Amino acid sequence: LAKKASSFGVGVAAHERECAIRYENIEKRLESGSKRFDRIEHLIYGIYILVLGSVLVPILLSMR
Repeated sequence: LAKKASSFGVGVAAHERECAIRYENIEKRLESGSKRFDRIEHLIYGIYILVLGSVLVPILLSMR
């Protein structure tokens, strides 16, 4: 019985070690994805400015 408990403890320790590595890798991937989404968000803001500018500039120039 003691031998089974000991091997169970070793198995649990190995499982916890593997899970810690797995979750660390998942966290790294989430951080890199967050950086990409920040970049995409800034590109979308630039497109908004470009579209609004291309609509508003001719309107403002025709008012003169």
